[in-house]
Amino acid sequence: MQDRYNKVIGRPGTFIMRDGVEIRTMSSEEVARRFAEAAAAAQAPTPQTTVDVINFGHALTDEQIKELEALGYRIGIPNLGASVHLDDHAPFGPQVERILDLFGYSKAEWERVSNTTLFVLPTHAEIAGIFLAQLHGRMGHFPRIIRRTRGTDGGFRVVEVVDLQQLRNEQRARSI
Repeated sequence: MQDRYNKVIGRPGTFIMRDGVEIRTMSSEEVARRFAEAAAAAQAPTPQTTVDVINFGHALTDEQIKELEALGYRIGIPNLGASVHLDDHAPFGPQVERILDLFGYSKAEWERVSNTTLFVLPTHAEIAGIFLAQLHGRMGHFPRIIRRTRGTDGGFRVVEVVDLQQLRNEQRARSI
């Protein structure tokens, strides 16, 4: 295969990838990582899988747990973690890092727990963004999150489980 400048970029048995505007041969480490990511995605929680919930927002209520079960998820531990309250006068990044460090998980454990876990993000957008960046760095991909919305009675209801990595992958496929 040749790129737009007629430079040979791939030979039989090699993998190529787009890197910005360039197309190049993937290293063996990149190929291995992509296969590992695909295998992890295949083991991600699906309905009928027992999952735990790592919660950085408001605790799930019994009604919300029932709503998740109605979506097909069996909930093991519903509220690992705790509601997040950060010091507004200090950088959020190190505070979020300390919160995640309290779990005591190694990188391998974060990768493993991500296959059997749903996450509730804090409702503060900037803090949620920092959590996503930190979780992605630890797990190697984006988590599945529980989306809740306010019901007519003022209480919050579970609406859906959003697979952020799947959304990312779909968007990436459309943009290539």
